[in-house]
Amino acid sequence: MNERHVPVLADEVLLQVPRAGLVVDGTVGDGGHAELILAAHPDCTLIGIDRDPISLKRAAGQLKPFGKRYSGRCGSYGDLLTLLSEKELQATRFVLLDLGYSSAQIDNPDRGLSFMADGVLDMRFNQSDMHLTTAGELVNRASPTELERILRSYGEEYQSKKIVRTIVERRRKQRIRTTQELAELIKSVVHVKPGSIHPATRTFQALRIAVNHELEELEYFVDQVVPSLPMGCVVAIIAFHSLEDRIVKRGFAKLTKLGQNAFGERVTPTATALTKKPITASAQEVIENSRSRSAKLRVVRLGK
Repeated sequence: MNERHVPVLADEVLLQVPRAGLVVDGTVGDGGHAELILAAHPDCTLIGIDRDPISLKRAAGQLKPFGKRYSGRCGSYGDLLTLLSEKELQATRFVLLDLGYSSAQIDNPDRGLSFMADGVLDMRFNQSDMHLTTAGELVNRASPTELERILRSYGEEYQSKKIVRTIVERRRKQRIRTTQELAELIKSVVHVKPGSIHPATRTFQALRIAVNHELEELEYFVDQVVPSLPMGCVVAIIAFHSLEDRIVKRGFAKLTKLGQNAFGERVTPTATALTKKPITASAQEVIENSRSRSAKLRVVRLGK
């Protein structure tokens, strides 16, 4: 049986949640953060959003004891403004994003998110979304130039040329079908020091991000969705790698700092930073939950 997903920075997130009002968990997953919020704040109601209908079903079961205080919506947090009614949007007091994937998703070989178990090269968060290109399609059909761009931009893989050249040579002979087949192929040409991460780690991250358009969605959220939230609403985002955190940091900075528009006119801040620096996990949490090691929490409040 898979271990239950443990929410990271749980205490730190709870400190930011208002005592009453509507909370939107834009990446509700299995309901870990949502459960803690609803239990700690009995005057809050919560809407959970997730692209993965399977995760939504698990969250619904986990949060069933809270009755009508919880409801779920299938979709992307980037579509928050359309997933919520105007009344719900104006009532929203707190929005949370816990980026990345859940333990249940990565432990399922049918997802293809991990090379720890052999599975299909899929990587879609919503496997019923036929508009998304699977990792297998990218690996076997994308041009060498596109593959190299994906690995370099989304995985920060400095050996992208070597990896792509090996992938192209293999796929000319036969299709690359499974996660372990791809991982072993990368391992055969990328040599790392003992104790380093698996040589396929960056490639798998890059493919997952590309498949789900994760960075584009996050950029849209911080640039378009956050400024459209009501005054007083608090937005908290937990990022797990530098690519995500860079987007959040830049987007929040635009909202909280003085600046000038294209006409040289002074632009006043539209939000207040509630975290001067990103909040990271304590040493004890890292021991108890290794996933928290790279987590960074940034928080802003719309308005002064």
